[in-house]
Amino acid sequence: MHWTGKVFVGFVVIGAAAATPLPFLVYNNQRYTGINITAPWLKRLAGEIPNLAGIKLSFVSQGVIFSYLDMVPDRVAIYTANTLEVLPTAPFGVKGCIHPPSILFPE
Repeated sequence: MHWTGKVFVGFVVIGAAAATPLPFLVYNNQRYTGINITAPWLKRLAGEIPNLAGIKLSFVSQGVIFSYLDMVPDRVAIYTANTLEVLPTAPFGVKGCIHPPSILFPE
């Protein structure tokens, strides 16, 4: 089985069949994992996993962010990893930013 297929099966098992009704986020960080959860792939995951609540997109351009906004169901929240990407993308549907250094200054 192709590696991405294994990851997809893992998400289905963990998200839909692992007996947790809790919502969860996917963390897309291709730079450090070598796996890119593309917008079409996330759309597929969202169709299979009802408790998939969102994704954090790290090291992606605004154009890539917009591709997720266009393709992924509205129930799946899109979060950026950089505070500079929030203002230009929020009017189009980005829900916020998950930026670890900002935790020091939450307000």
